[in-house]
Amino acid sequence: MRRTIAAIALLAACGGVDYDVEPLAAESYASLESPLAADSETIARPVAYSDVTALLVARTISVSPPDLAEASLDRNGRDIVIRPLADPASPGSGSSPSPPRQGSLLVTLDSGVQFERAFTVAPRETTQVVPHLVPLEAFPARKLPGERLAVFAGAEVLLRAEHYTADGVRLLGHTRDAWTADNVALAELDETYGDLDRALLRLARPIGPGPAHVSLGAATLPLDIVAPRTTARLGLALAYEPSDVPLRELRVIAGGYVALYVLAYAEDGRYIYGGPPVIPLTITSTNPTVIAVADRDGPGPDRLVRFATNAVGTATLSFSFDGTSIELPVVTY
Repeated sequence: MRRTIAAIALLAACGGVDYDVEPLAAESYASLESPLAADSETIARPVAYSDVTALLVARTISVSPPDLAEASLDRNGRDIVIRPLADPASPGSGSSPSPPRQGSLLVTLDSGVQFERAFTVAPRETTQVVPHLVPLEAFPARKLPGERLAVFAGAEVLLRAEHYTADGVRLLGHTRDAWTADNVALAELDETYGDLDRALLRLARPIGPGPAHVSLGAATLPLDIVAPRTTARLGLALAYEPSDVPLRELRVIAGGYVALYVLAYAEDGRYIYGGPPVIPLTITSTNPTVIAVADRDGPGPDRLVRFATNAVGTATLSFSFDGTSIELPVVTY
């Protein structure tokens, strides 16, 4: 999403401006259409949408009804902090939680413009700690193969917390629960991740081989820290298109891009997270004029690779990682 303070004057000239309050979450593009966890704190920003998108400055903020939540502004007026005042049952306690409640924010901008934004507060029932973004999107129903997630020793992986209602609805906001870990060093994200709710995210660096875990409150992600040369086989998956069927041939239109996950599995079937730069991933194409590596997304543990399909023809992509290899025939048309 394009965001620039300099675009405010252009927005005013464009007309047809839509104003909104955009919450920060573990991923980009969150919306107040999702409910806020009743025992959480949510950071949000006033924005305006037109041909461009701009962050705005708020002068005042109020909540209706006032017993639903309190809202405050940071010193520069660009961050709104929303804290529900509901007193729900403790997650997993078995007590009957309060039903979801609706309210609205009244935002007055520095320019004098006022607008309202509806929101909902719902009780939190469960929390999960999961790998951030990948490899979950490579698997149907977001289920990783194997009972425990394996991580290469020396790899740095990004984990996130997800909060849910009893009905499985994903919630916004971060709680006061503390992050803890065993056999893993945790680090907070720096300000380069300013468009995300950094309280929901942690960088995890395995300390040594063996069992480990990362927890947020009572929610725990068990890990097994494994050494290089643990990979028994590789698999490939189209990014953002989960499938139970292994990718054995790629047929794609020429003149565009396609993204693939390179999946590593241990002998017992567990997915192994992490890798480059700890373990290099080598990719070659028998015909780069047909398909070639365009770039690799992120710092490395993702093993997400984007390819440019340059011309009509055929080629074979070869992937080598951790002493194991796999080939993929490609047809572009």
